[in-house]
Amino acid sequence: MIKKIVAVLILLSTVCFLLVGCGTEGTAQDVTYTFAVGSTTVAIDAPAASLLEALGAWSDYAESPSCAFEGMDKVYTYASFELETYCLGGVDYIAAVHLLDDSVTTRKGIRIGSTAQEVLDAYGTPASQSDAAIVYTATGMKLQFLLRDGVVTNIQYLKNS
Repeated sequence: MIKKIVAVLILLSTVCFLLVGCGTEGTAQDVTYTFAVGSTTVAIDAPAASLLEALGAWSDYAESPSCAFEGMDKVYTYASFELETYCLGGVDYIAAVHLLDDSVTTRKGIRIGSTAQEVLDAYGTPASQSDAAIVYTATGMKLQFLLRDGVVTNIQYLKNS
């Protein structure tokens, strides 16, 4: 009896392992897009307090009552990017990262001024693409490259609402 149970458990474990390996690269199930500032990694839905401490002083700050959550939505502006936060249960979380200039890049080296083709070469097949934007999705978030004349003008990491 115990041998049968062990055999069934091994079989189930093997099937689960095989199913996990069947995902397609770039799908929402197997990708996380994060932004790195030095050794600090910024991820959508991550608690903001320790990230803000690691990033140091911001150059500008704004807040407004949240439309979607309790508390305040906050925007922290740094030299080359902005962080937006939302409050849930009294804790602030990262809602968005907006790259502001070409001095910062995504983890795959894309910056404002990169071409649409460079984005596609770096990230592969997008979830959606138009003349105005290339969008990649992951669980709970998206990475969006806004375009003008085939050139990246804005890069945003956004929480899916």
